[in-house]
Amino acid sequence: MSTERVDRRQFVIGSRPYSGKIGNWTSIKINNKMYLSYERSLPLIEDYDSNGTAFYIMGIAVQTHPEKKEPKDEVKYGHERIEEIYSSWAGRWVFFTSTELHMDFSGLLGCYYAFIDGELWVSSSVRILSDLIGKNYEQDPLSNSRMNWYPPPVSANPLVKALLPSQIINLQEGKIKARQLFPSSKMQYSESEALDILEHSLLIGMKAVATKYNVWIPLSAGYDSRLLLAAAARSGIHTKTYTNRKTNRWPWFSRKFPSTSLVSHADMSLPPLIARACGFEHQWIPEKEVEWEKLWEFDSHTAKGILENDRVYYARGQWDWPQDNDAILLGQVMEIGTCFFHSLFKTPGVLPQIDEVVDFYNLKHHRHQEKGILEYIDWVNEYLKLFPEDIDWRDRFYLEQRLRGWLSPLQQGLDLVLGERIHLYNSQMFICALLCLPEKKRRRKNFVKELIDRMAPELNNIPYNPPDPFCYGLKKKIIKAMKMSPREYWSIIHRKMKR
Repeated sequence: MSTERVDRRQFVIGSRPYSGKIGNWTSIKINNKMYLSYERSLPLIEDYDSNGTAFYIMGIAVQTHPEKKEPKDEVKYGHERIEEIYSSWAGRWVFFTSTELHMDFSGLLGCYYAFIDGELWVSSSVRILSDLIGKNYEQDPLSNSRMNWYPPPVSANPLVKALLPSQIINLQEGKIKARQLFPSSKMQYSESEALDILEHSLLIGMKAVATKYNVWIPLSAGYDSRLLLAAAARSGIHTKTYTNRKTNRWPWFSRKFPSTSLVSHADMSLPPLIARACGFEHQWIPEKEVEWEKLWEFDSHTAKGILENDRVYYARGQWDWPQDNDAILLGQVMEIGTCFFHSLFKTPGVLPQIDEVVDFYNLKHHRHQEKGILEYIDWVNEYLKLFPEDIDWRDRFYLEQRLRGWLSPLQQGLDLVLGERIHLYNSQMFICALLCLPEKKRRRKNFVKELIDRMAPELNNIPYNPPDPFCYGLKKKIIKAMKMSPREYWSIIHRKMKR
């Protein structure tokens, strides 16, 4: 089996240097008993603040505030609390000193930890920690037909914990403390103020990325990528766009080969038209034959921690094209602002609804995932005692489960790929502004159209996610039905009866 890129761009913090079997690893001592070891393709900034304290930024942090310096300089010369300093950083990054480690707002550069022989080890990789632990473990396999991630704070390995976005870990004692996600000072914007923040944040972040990289935007017929395209057009930067070719395959074919989610007719037809509306070029990335070694490589790298489209794209060679100086701007984080879970879980409020989550994902038959949800809800209840925030639990769940649990390991899988994948929507400042918008506008995504009207109004002339032609849509429905197991049918019927 090929292992050429396994563990690419990963890091480990522990009581001794870690020398990866693959890649170009190096180590530095960060305190009197811990070392940082990292694969050299992972960007690292090492510097000192005004008090002479060493700090480290791993990954890519993008400043999106108009009046703030670059992330390194903000820490080096700033006097605010570190949580306030990095509140406007987008991207995917980890910040730490000799004593504490903080993740980016959604935990997209996800961190995991374990105690090995009584000593704390922290890493971006469940696979590496599992290797260090050295014990075999029974993995509850994932399925695309239900929750296709391991819900933090559990991971694929029962002996390894996933750090949540609302958590900070002490590197000397191994203790976890709460990090406030939605302070009242950032949750009181008027609608016009929130829209201004969203627009300016995108424009500043877009220009910052374009000074260092060739910018690419993957296009669909939807909202998230079109907003990024509008920001690129308004910024006046040179941008290229692309879309991965997908095929809706019949189940008897997809049983033999890994399959992606079903794709709409619009996603496979509108992207070139959308790109041309702004004067940008577009290209299709064709599917190739599945390379089973690459599928194994992805699964090994992520410890089989995620099942998603990009896993298949990687195996089919659709991530072969990026180069080191390319930055692909991704939009998945935006769905926290569009009430994604509000239609799936009907009960509003601050406290998470255990029964709704367990029932929707059919977790009674998957104890490890159910354990993760129960542990997460216990943590949220303790967190709310410290920070009694008036945030709908479904939005918090999207941040800490859908983004940290699902998107984060998916992004770790793409560390196998050259270039950078950057999330301009992923900052506390941006997400808090999103959640300040009226829920009605969020549900209907009207705010996206308003922002596009400000930046590139011609893009609103092209329909968003139009319905499939009859025969195309009928085929999709038949394929979806054929893929379902009897248990899934019963679960759907059971949920509808309860409603």
